[in-house]
Amino acid sequence: MPGREGEGGLVSGDYDAEPDETAQMAALEDLARSLHARGLAPAAVFVLETMRPLSFVTAEFMVFLEPFVGAFLPAEKYRIIAEALHDRRKVSWLCDRLEELDEQALLASRHTQQTSPDAPTGKQGPPQP
Repeated sequence: MPGREGEGGLVSGDYDAEPDETAQMAALEDLARSLHARGLAPAAVFVLETMRPLSFVTAEFMVFLEPFVGAFLPAEKYRIIAEALHDRRKVSWLCDRLEELDEQALLASRHTQQTSPDAPTGKQGPPQP
C-alpha cells in the first residue's frame, strides 16, 4: 500500500509504504561508504553488533528521531535506512560491508607501501660511521 489517501491524495511521510529492496540496499551502501570515509566503520560495526538483538526497537527509535535528524540528513534516505534496519539480515549485511571496506582499505594501504619508492626494501646498506 503506497500510503493513505487524504483529501489531497497520498499522505507523504507514511511508514505504511515499504521502500523497495533496491532502494534500501543502495541507501545502506551509501551509509557504509560514508561511515568508512569518515573513519567510523569500526565504531559503527560495534554499535550495530551491540544493537543487533534489539534491531527492531532501535529502528523504531530512529523513526522517533526522524524530525530531529531531518535537519541534517535527507528525510527520505533516513526513512529508508530506518526501515532497512528493521531487518536483522540487513544489519548483518551492513556490518559485513563495513568490515569489507576496512579490509579493502588496509590491503590497498599495504600495497601502496610495498610499491612506493620510499618503502623499505629489506636490504640493509653498510653501517654509517
